[in-house]
Amino acid sequence: MTRAGPNCELAGAVVLDAFVTGLNAARALHRRGVRVALVAMGSNDLAQYSRAVSECVRLKAPPSPATLLELLEAAAPSWQNRVLIPASDLALETLSRYRDRLSRHYRFYVPEWRVARHLLKKDLTREAAAACGIEMPLSHGELDDELAARFEGPFPALVRPFDGARFVREVGSKVLVAANSTELREHALRLRAAGLSGELLELIPGPDSCSYNYTAFLDENGRLVAGCALHKLRKHPPFFGIARVVETLDDAAIEEALREPVLRLLRHIRWFGPISAEYKLDPRTGRFVLIEINARMAFVFRLALARGIDFAWLSYLAALDAELTTTTVNSWDGVLIHLQAEVLNAILGRRREQIGWRDYLAPYRRRKVFAVWDARDPLPFLAEWSRTILRAPAALPGRRYAKHHRYPLTQEIEATKVKHS
Repeated sequence: MTRAGPNCELAGAVVLDAFVTGLNAARALHRRGVRVALVAMGSNDLAQYSRAVSECVRLKAPPSPATLLELLEAAAPSWQNRVLIPASDLALETLSRYRDRLSRHYRFYVPEWRVARHLLKKDLTREAAAACGIEMPLSHGELDDELAARFEGPFPALVRPFDGARFVREVGSKVLVAANSTELREHALRLRAAGLSGELLELIPGPDSCSYNYTAFLDENGRLVAGCALHKLRKHPPFFGIARVVETLDDAAIEEALREPVLRLLRHIRWFGPISAEYKLDPRTGRFVLIEINARMAFVFRLALARGIDFAWLSYLAALDAELTTTTVNSWDGVLIHLQAEVLNAILGRRREQIGWRDYLAPYRRRKVFAVWDARDPLPFLAEWSRTILRAPAALPGRRYAKHHRYPLTQEIEATKVKHS
């Protein structure tokens, strides 16, 4: 259990980002009786339609830490002493970079920039992982025109910008996938044109079901307040995207293999607050490889909530200096489903995923929660689907989808026993 201080119910919250992660953070806080305001920043925002949101302000300027700071300082007289909940990398970067300025008006549980940058800048994440003896995907080095010209494979290969948040703002993607040398040279030019740098990574083989998450909340002393392991079954888009079907996981050995390395890294950099660490099980070695750590509200937190871990509420309480006691997960067993992503992939990509209908429908026969759909709060779901239908004429031919999925997504690899050493 987590016990609130005597005046915690008096403070409102401001959720920073209005996509699915922001929507679920707003809903979780609303269920606790917290008055929720929202800052919307993207073209795919949904949370502004939710009954959980009492007020929404849109960031009209191009999203950046500077423009978000300007909005928050302008809104400070109305939102004085509210708790800020970051639900995107941009929001986390803004709060950590301008911690001193924003803490004059707001409350939030975010480390200063010298700590947060280790999780937002992917080259620094790799350095921290190496210092802690944690395996990450093989890097072929920083991508430039020279490396792109001489690299001969293996393909497909992954291009990951060091500044992922800025790349998402300017390009609209977290990573780029090169199927051949021509695409790799195009990606190098694209990085250079955006004034960004990034690394060329090995793409670990194996289907989406080789992906796992460990979610956790640490206090300022490095104590684990709450944590649980989750298993991804399918992603959107397949193989390279974010989760669309995730299941609970009750395997003590796997959970320990996921938990211990990331806790070691987080304590090494002195992180506190929520995180979601993504791993991939390398079928060639049977070892878990750390892919990335998201250090703010995350998509999979909706499934953690079903297991009794309310990351939005923990962040809210911690910002108000409430006492945090260890949260124990419950026995709920089931799946989290993003319906819109599921339907799109059923139409455009099920054959590429090589999943039969029996396996495709299996998650729907289990206990389940949904990423967007909620019978008590249907408007975000209706808005998501109305937007999808309006964009359908451009999406149905599948040209953009097919371009990045020409090669097989599911690779036949001999099953290996998971190593926990």
